[in-house]
Amino acid sequence: MVVCPAIAARNAVEHEVALEDEVALLVVHGLLHLLGLDHEDDAEAERMEALEQQLLDRFYRVAR
Repeated sequence: MVVCPAIAARNAVEHEVALEDEVALLVVHGLLHLLGLDHEDDAEAERMEALEQQLLDRFYRVAR
């Protein structure tokens, strides 16, 4: 998996978050895609977003 720094920086500005928070989200989001999750429909998107938040809360924010 590759995270493009320029895209992460642009997203961080658009979402009004710190760059490291955006990179963490992109890594978790990408890993969930590699595990087979997707967001093609609303139910899948809700499940994926919930897992993203759960993982970020559990691993990323605790480590900070």
